[in-house]
Amino acid sequence: PGAPLPGAEGKPKSGEALHQTILNAFLEREAEWIRLPNETGVCYALRSNPAQIVEIREQKCFGACSRACSVVLTAPHKFGYHVAELEACPEDASDVLDLVARWVAAPDACCLKKGERPGKTATNCISRQPPSLPAVSGGGGCCGGGCHAK
Repeated sequence: PGAPLPGAEGKPKSGEALHQTILNAFLEREAEWIRLPNETGVCYALRSNPAQIVEIREQKCFGACSRACSVVLTAPHKFGYHVAELEACPEDASDVLDLVARWVAAPDACCLKKGERPGKTATNCISRQPPSLPAVSGGGGCCGGGCHAK
C-alpha cells in the first residue's frame, strides 16, 4: 500500500480521507476497541465482544457517485447497511463507530431501525440489505422441492 492518490490540490480523495478519519477514531477509542493483527486489512473487535471481528478496508467504488463518500457494513447473518454522504470529520467517524458497535452487538438477523442508528448513519442510509440466507441442502429450491412439486 502506497500513499493515497491525490485529489484536488494534491489532497487525499474524500473517501480515502474518510477511511483515515475512521481509522483514527478507532485509535482514539482504544478503551472500547482492540486492534487485531491481519494481513488483508485493519481489524478491530469490541473489548466487550472480542469474538466479533470488524475488518476495515478501503473500497474504490460503491457505485453511489451522486452520494459519494460512503461506508458499507456487511456480514453473514446480519443486515447490511450502506451509508452515504459522509464527511471526513470526527463527528461522522464517531457516528460510524457507534453504528458498528451497535451492529456488532445486535443479534444475527436483527435490523437496526433508523432511530437506533446515530447521526448521518440514520439519515443517510442508502440501503439496508437483508442477511444472507443459509445454503439449502438437498436441492430442489428453497424448500427441497416440496412447495413446487406438481
